[in-house]
Formats: sequence, structure tokens, C-alpha cells
Amino acid sequence: MDRFNKRVICGLVAAALVGCNDDSSSNSSSQPQTQVRSIGTELVSGKITSSTNEPISKGEVTLIFQDSEGSAITEFTTLSDDGGFYKAVIPELMASTHQAAKLVVAFNKLGFASNEKVVDVDLDSMRVSVDATLAPVTVSTIKRSDLEDIVVSSNGTPSLRFSLVKNSQGEKRILVGNVMAAADEDIELSIDLPVANIPEDVEAINSEIAYFDSSNIDDLQSFPGDFVGQGETEDQGQGVSFNPADEDESYRLVSSTFSQIKLTDENQEPLPLQDILASSDSSPSMMMMVPKGSYSTIQRDFDLNTDNIQIPIYVYYSSKGWQYVGNGVLTTDSAGQSPALPEDVNMDEDGNINLDGTEDIQLYVKVEITEANEWIQWINLDWPIKTGENIEMCFDGTATYGNGEAFYGYVWFTLPDGGSDWAYAENGTFQYRANVLGEEADIINATNWSVSLTNTKTGAREEIVLPDNLVAGACNEIPPKQLINPYSCEVTGYVYQSDGATPIQNIFVEITSERSREFATTNELGAYSQAVLCDAPLTITALGQDKQTVSSSASPAVVDFSKENQPPILAALRRGSEDIKIDQSVLFSWSVSDPDGDATNVDVTCEANDDCLVTEDGNNAVVEFNTIGSKLVTISASDGKATTKQSFPINVRDTDNFAPEIIGFEVNGTLYSVSEKVTVQQNSEVNVTATVRDRNGDTLTSVWVGCEDSSSFLCSVNTETIESKTLTLNVTDDHSNPLTTTAGMTVNVVDDSAPVISILSATPTLVGSDGSSNIIPITLFAEFSDDFTPYSELIYTWLLTDQDGQDFSDLLGDDPKVSIVLPKGSLAIGEYTALLSVTDNALEPQTVTESVSFTVQDNTQPTVILVSDVTEEVIPSETFFGNEINLTSTVSDDDGIENVTITWTMKQGDSDLSSSLNLTDDQLKATIPAGTLAEGVFVVSVTAMDEYGLEATSQVSITINEDQAPTISAFTATPSSQNATEDGVNSENIELIVNAIDDYDSSLTYQWSFEPQIPAQLDTDKATISAGSIGIGSYQATISVIDKLNQSSTQSISFSVLDFSGNVGIIIE
Repeated sequence: MDRFNKRVICGLVAAALVGCNDDSSSNSSSQPQTQVRSIGTELVSGKITSSTNEPISKGEVTLIFQDSEGSAITEFTTLSDDGGFYKAVIPELMASTHQAAKLVVAFNKLGFASNEKVVDVDLDSMRVSVDATLAPVTVSTIKRSDLEDIVVSSNGTPSLRFSLVKNSQGEKRILVGNVMAAADEDIELSIDLPVANIPEDVEAINSEIAYFDSSNIDDLQSFPGDFVGQGETEDQGQGVSFNPADEDESYRLVSSTFSQIKLTDENQEPLPLQDILASSDSSPSMMMMVPKGSYSTIQRDFDLNTDNIQIPIYVYYSSKGWQYVGNGVLTTDSAGQSPALPEDVNMDEDGNINLDGTEDIQLYVKVEITEANEWIQWINLDWPIKTGENIEMCFDGTATYGNGEAFYGYVWFTLPDGGSDWAYAENGTFQYRANVLGEEADIINATNWSVSLTNTKTGAREEIVLPDNLVAGACNEIPPKQLINPYSCEVTGYVYQSDGATPIQNIFVEITSERSREFATTNELGAYSQAVLCDAPLTITALGQDKQTVSSSASPAVVDFSKENQPPILAALRRGSEDIKIDQSVLFSWSVSDPDGDATNVDVTCEANDDCLVTEDGNNAVVEFNTIGSKLVTISASDGKATTKQSFPINVRDTDNFAPEIIGFEVNGTLYSVSEKVTVQQNSEVNVTATVRDRNGDTLTSVWVGCEDSSSFLCSVNTETIESKTLTLNVTDDHSNPLTTTAGMTVNVVDDSAPVISILSATPTLVGSDGSSNIIPITLFAEFSDDFTPYSELIYTWLLTDQDGQDFSDLLGDDPKVSIVLPKGSLAIGEYTALLSVTDNALEPQTVTESVSFTVQDNTQPTVILVSDVTEEVIPSETFFGNEINLTSTVSDDDGIENVTITWTMKQGDSDLSSSLNLTDDQLKATIPAGTLAEGVFVVSVTAMDEYGLEATSQVSITINEDQAPTISAFTATPSSQNATEDGVNSENIELIVNAIDDYDSSLTYQWSFEPQIPAQLDTDKATISAGSIGIGSYQATISVIDKLNQSSTQSISFSVLDFSGNVGIIIE
């Protein structure tokens, strides 16, 4: 039985921050270290959808936080819900310094290509939002014992060939062996794998293949990682190595095409390869079709010293990125027998290639694998963009929704050199830097760029407009992007400590509906607000508490929270497969923290305690099973009052035979997961095809239950009657110890319904005017769908009228879209109605019509006057103003001030000090507390905005001047030395004069003192010592100059009376 000792566990689990320390280590310092969060991120969320925009449920999401060196700090998994949404709350892991620099989010779902996104994070990255698109894969399994019947001869070498083909309807399949593609099928990808390279102990070869066109922005959603490559590319010869090397050089990549080619053995481990030689006659190879849309990205021959045109090839390594592995050969045939000639691709004598996609030639790239230990998963035909060959560009931008809510997610860039890239927008702010290949005149031309993002509230892609004049080298400021927000209702509230009065800042409040998941964050007052769909049932969650409410279009829904005991935060991970043999074990790891600081206890249990053996070690556990079957391992974290759980299903078998897998059901071309519900139209042709495989390569038989017309894995559904049908498929293998898998789906047969307008909004619905027309833009937005008519085939029309029925539809444009912006000043005062009609393409078309109204109000802006009891004050050096400052605003509006929003700000330069203001409940008065303001000019503003958006602002400047101590510019004694008379006293008067200045005080105080004490006549800044009044000796005068703030400066000066010999006498007192 496999077992793990402590050393093995700690070596495998990067997340084990507790319990894996070497007992021999010690802290050389006895001083306690300040602990901070090693990961600043507290929440990661997003949505997983298929390439047809269907939500993917039970998708596995793995989060890996890495430090600046790329080492994992912690790693854990979560699952998406039925709507495709996922959420992970990050435990508070403490360390001496903040460590997290990067977050890798990996997405996996059986039947779909995996995906992986990378986000840079820092201590301030409290929230991260990462969505993912997963494309379906085409699967096949080959049993080793069947190889002799299907091998092909590749250059005289027996090889296993996989070919991914696509027909004119977009349907894909994998051809194995010498099976020829049909007349309307294109070979997108093929693999030749010499039989000699497949180890003898491999029982089956499983393939999951997906091909992507990098010129298609929808395909690019499946691109894993960043558009960044590593490795030296120049003059590397032909052939690739799948054994990664450590490389320091990194650069931007321009992708032409990329593919997932997942080849695994029966244990779902990467297919091992052996005896890979440098001879192309005996090494694996693959062919990739170059999409014509990507022809312009083909730059040049990357090794003029090697025969044929060499193309850079990159392989993606999870959590590490794209690694250059060698070169492929550009060919003009799918078999790789005809290398492309220079004249085929317009190549000049320097190897530069000039293509635009209009050429009447189909290009391919042949990749010969000369070195490998195991098969890879992602491969990419890329073009490196390196520093020194290009021009650096930079962009800064912001993206917010109409109500000011910040956008989180990716901003897409299409560059003049044909490449694509993205920047992550955090809290509405993003920056993008890139080295771009080409002439500067083309690169700084804004029309050669395209920037967009996907509005997560509407699902629509919105373009971002760049400045007309771009500059190279410096950062270009993109005009702020305001996204459409179709949500016109609001949820608001406060989050308090347990006393119900003390606000809590930076608490996430989750607002969930059937179609959305929103997050609001509390401010310093504990307040939050979030725009939501009107009349949609909502679940509001904060502090581990759920509260149900229904939003109202009449007034905001108000939901408050008071802190109670919060459950622990648990993040756990299963390492390895969920399908194991009984003599194998499973390793689990976890991280846990408690928001209230309570002590926590973690338990690892199975469905029955006597069914498994759990060996815990710190934050890790090894679980071994005594019986076969479906198991459930649960990790529980408890603080004694509340418990958080995370469960992992495990299938335990006692043979090497794997049960068949039912990956999903394809209904008329769309792949659905098992157990899903699909709606189809009455009397339509509906074919349900099960996607199945057997990891051992066994022959499968199927039995449908609930299907009247079936053949193998195809069920033709009878749709004559409106009803709900449950289809169940039983799949059995032909192993000596046969296993059966059962899965099903529900097909709802319904009559064709009229289209549904799910959202029709005008934002805002009440708009102010300047006395004649609207003072801000008005946005019309619609979202609609039909049960059976594709969105692209729905016909919709808009009509805009005023209260008198006058038609203003010309303001909507010649080809109005689902989002329309009516500009500022375009509508006169009045009431307006926007009417939307949507028609489907049924045999008997059905139309649905809905309307939304809005008003441009006759209105005048509020007035506001702000006064302060202090506008200028002088304070001592390096202190704060010692008295509070009171400010009073007078606000009026023609409709009264009940619906006037009053906002206060206080700034010093670029610093926002608004939180220092103490406001009265009516917001009309503010106080700046004593000891708040130091030297500087502080601008306090108060803005009054009425319900129509008209506003007025008044401000005062408060100047605090710092008074320095007086400056003594001169202090003299005349004479400073004289001879004594025969009587031994000074022979003449001694005049002491001080010159002093002060920045704010012209009336200074002078304090004199002498050492030793002598008689003197004092007159403010002068002192006179009369002749004959002091004897022989040395004297010192000290002057202190004091201003009205009691700040002083002091200086001393010496003078002397000499005896006849010129010596200073000794004074005896």
C-alpha cells in the first residue's frame, strides 16, 4: 500500500505553511517579528462558460498563489455552481512580509479544454475576478492491442495517426489511422506517433484535442496564460524538444494558432515517450493548419542556415508559461511532404515574409519532436517580439459602470503587428505595456489598435476609444470608459460590529441572483450599495450570514448586517486523481484561518469512519481506503461554534479496469454536461449524441432508457408531444470484469414561445435639464432572447416618442443596437417612451413589445454657499493647528433639499483628506478636528446634486502657515576689546546691537543676560555698558529673541577689557 511519510508530504504540498517545519531549524533572533498577510487577496471570483456561452457547472477551479520567484505559497480548489459562478475566500496566512506576487487560476472540466489565467497581485489586491471560457474537446481512445490494425507508415515507420477534422457545418471529429477526411472536411491538426515510442506497459492512448484560430477573438478566450514567451529563438535549427529548459529571457508573443493536444495513458497520466531519436524517420511529429486570418502574423524564416522555412514553436507548462522548444517547418500540404518555397510566401532574401491572408494557398506547420520524456498538453505557433526590434507603447485607462462601480476583469488589446494581448483591470484601473513590431508611424496610429472588454453585466463586448494622437515611449492616457449598467434598482445597507453601531470597513457583501453575482465593499462608514436587477430574487451575504430579500423598483432594498461569530475560512486541495485503486492513497492539504481570531480545529473524515484510514500531519492528510466504491472525504474546520466543510468525491476500484466515462451529451451541436436540462421545440428534429470514452480502450455497448429511437450512442428524440423526457444511458465495457456507467439528461419538449425581453432600461429614468434639454446622456439598453431562434436571427426595432406622440426615433441612429446613448442636449424637456419590438423566425413569427419611460425634468440647479470660521491661521513650526475649524453650508433647491445629495471633500494638493471631516446628520455642517491640519493650503468643497443630476459646488481654502522662530542675522559688540584705564576699568562705552527678523511677527521680545553679571542699559535690541563700569576681564552677552508664539532664537557674543600689558585680568567675585 502506498504511504507518505512527513518528509514526502512536506515536499509535495506547497500549501503546508504550518506543520511542515524542520524541527532542527530555529529563529536566530529573539526579537518578535511583525506578522502581515502573506497574501493580500481576500476574494477570488468569476464565471466559467462554454464557447457557446452556456454556463459550466461543477467546473474545477484551482488557485495557486506564487511568490516573486514562482514558488507556490498556497494552492486549493473550488467548484463552479449551476450558473457557472465560482467564489473562493482566501484564508489569512501570516508571514513576516507580504509574499504573493502572482495568482494562477486553472480551470478544468471533463469534455472541455483546460484553461489557465495569470494575474499579478500585491498587498492591495483585495479582490480578483477571473472569468474563463472552456471550449469542447474532441476525444478518442485507442487500445494498444488494436494498434496493428490501424497503424500507418510515416516515412516507413509504423505510426499511430490522429487527425482532427472539421466540416463545413463546424462539426469536428478525430480520424484514427488511414481513415480519409470527407470532401467537405479540413484537417486542422494531425499527429503521427511512432509505435516504437509508446512504452510496452501503456494499455491505451487517450486523446483530447482542440484547435484554435488566433485571429478569432472568441477562440483567443481559450488561450492559456499570458502572451509571453521564454527562450532563445535565433538559429536553433529544426525540430523541438518537449523537455523544458530554464530560461531567463522573456518577451511578448504573437500567436498564429494554438492547440490542446492532451495524450494520456489509461491512468490519465501524460503519455510517456521513449526512444526519441534525432532522426525524423523515427520521431513523433504533428501538423498544424495555419488559419488564413493569421497569415499576416507570419514574420520570417527563423533560421536561414537550415533548409526550409523555420517557424518558432512554444509549449505551455502549467504555472510557468510558454517555453520556446524549437522550430517547425512551413509546408503547403497537410501531410508535411511539401515545404513552402520562398515564392509561395513572398519571402525576401533576408527571410522576411509578407502575407495578408488573401493568398490562394493553405499553409501548415510540421513539428518534428526530437526529444521528449512525455507528451505535452498545449502547443503554440508563435512569433517572438523582442526588445530592440520594436517600439515600446504604454496605455493607462479606467473602466467603470454608469453608477461608478469599478470594473474587474480583462481588457483586450489587438495590436498593429497582428498580435493580441490583455491587461487586467483591478478596481477599474488598468495599464498595458508592450513592445510592438513595425514602423512607428503605423504603431502610433490609433486606428491600427483595437481595445475592448466584456461587460459582465450585459455579456456584450464594448469598445474602448483610444486618443487620436498616440505617442511612443510615454504612457498614453485613455479617456475614461463608462460601461453600460442595465441594473436600475439598488441594494444598500450597513455592516456593523456586534454592538450594531460601530461600522466595519472593507467587508465584502455578496448579492446573488439567478443570472448574476455581484460584490460590494463597505466604506469607512460601513455602508455599501450595489445596482441590481429590478424585481429579481436576491440572496445577500456578508460576514458568513445569508439574508433573503427582493429588490424593489420603488425604493432601494436595505439590508444591514451586525457581526456575529463568523465561521472559519477553509481552502483545501486534493492532489492526484479522484479515481484510484484500493492499494493507492490520496493526499489532501488545506489552509485555514478564522476571521474572529478564534482557535480552529480541522477534521478529515470519510462517509464511514471505519471505511478509511486518515493519517494527518500538520496541514496535510493521507487517506487510505479499505473497501471499493464511491467515497466522500470531508475536511471540516470548526471554531467550536460554526463549521466550514469542503468535500471531495473519490472512486475506489480493485482492478486496473476503469469504468466507461460519459463526458456529456451533444444536442444538435452543443455539448451539455450530464444531468442537465435542455429545452427543445415541438416537432423539431432533435438528436442527442453521447460523448463517451473508455480509458482502457475497451469496446463499449450502450442501452438507452426513455428513448424511442436509438442507435449506439445516438438518440433521436420524438418531439411530437409537449412533455418532459428523461433520457438515461447505460454504457458497459467488454472487460473481463465489466463495468457500467449510467448518466442521463432531461429534454423538455415545448411549444415555440414568443421572444423574451429580459431587460429594457433607461438610465437614468429622471434626467435634469439646463432649462431646455437633458444635461447628461441617457442610455437605452435591451437584453432579449428566444427559445429557439438564435440571437443573431432575431429582428428588433426601436421607437422613441414623447408625451404628445411625436416621433424622435431619428435620434437612435440608422442602425440602432441593443445599447443606445442619447447624447447630452439631444432631448428637450418632456416625457419620453422607448418602445422595443422583437420578432422570432418561427413558421408563424411571434412578436413581443415592451416599453420604458424616462423624463427630462424642467429644473434649476441647487445653490450652495460654504463658509468657514477660519480661512487663514499661523501655527508654530512643526505642529498642528490646535483648534477645531467649523464649516457651514447653506443649500437650497427649487424642489426642496430632501432629495438633494450633499457631498463633502477636503484635499491638500493630490491628497484626499475627506475622511477627516466630521459631518452632522443633515450633512450641512462639518468640523475639522483640532490637531488635523499642518502647514499647507486645504481646499474644502461641498457639492449639492439634485435628483436630476444638476449640481452646484462651493469651496473655501484654508491656509495654515507655519511660523518659524525668529532669525538673528547679526549680533555685535563695539568695541569687542579695549584697554583698561589706570584705575583698571573700561575706558569707553561698549555698544551691543542685535539685528533679528521674523516671518510673521514685527514686534519681537528681547531678553538679555550677561556672564558674569554686569550693569547695562537695555533698550530692546540694544544694550550699553557705560565707560568705567566694568573691570579687567572677559565677558559674554546672550540675547534671546522671542516671537508672539513663544518661539525663540538665542545667540552669545564675547567682549573683553585688557590690562596695560594687553592681557585679560582675572576677575575674583
